[in-house]
Amino acid sequence: MKNKYALAVTVGAIVLVADQILNAIFGSVFPALNTEYAQPIFKSGSNPLNILLFIAIAINGFLLTYLWIKTKKSWKSGLEFGATMGIILSVPMFINNYGNLSLSTLMLITWSLFYLVDALVAGMVLEKLDG
Repeated sequence: MKNKYALAVTVGAIVLVADQILNAIFGSVFPALNTEYAQPIFKSGSNPLNILLFIAIAINGFLLTYLWIKTKKSWKSGLEFGATMGIILSVPMFINNYGNLSLSTLMLITWSLFYLVDALVAGMVLEKLDG
């Protein structure tokens, strides 16, 4: 894709959709997560600040696009790029959250998986559109 801004928007949107699909899967497979999300520590679904979650996911897509553009010659594939970036994003986040939050390990693992899957999807899309 010639236009790098369009590429970043496309990747951000695709990552956001992948994240929503994964959220639905996790909610179905692990119903206890839905109960945990109903705790007062989390804002209600109608809170306008919840839009920040979607913005943050899209920003990750934009930043991954920027990193891909700057380093794509260093990677064997978009999958390798996505796996590496996913690990870089998810492992420190998991350790930090595990040590500081009183949430279930399952919830924290799913959060890490969100980052990993988002980065993998971004890597595959980037390779396909900008390989």
